[in-house]
Amino acid sequence: MSHSINMQECVNGIRSCVFLPGEVATANSSTSGRTRSAPRSAPRMVQPQDCADLILYIALLARRAS
Repeated sequence: MSHSINMQECVNGIRSCVFLPGEVATANSSTSGRTRSAPRSAPRMVQPQDCADLILYIALLARRAS
């Protein structure tokens, strides 16, 4: 779907991007205690601020980067 939007709407300056963060450490996560400081053997979860930073970066990309 994202590719179709990009192909159809690029002439209008509209672009689409897919962001699939996987498991994010939130208050509702069953394993929210597993953070960046967890041992290497424990699964590492994406932090909410990392998701926000990436989305902001994508949203502010220069028009020439589309």
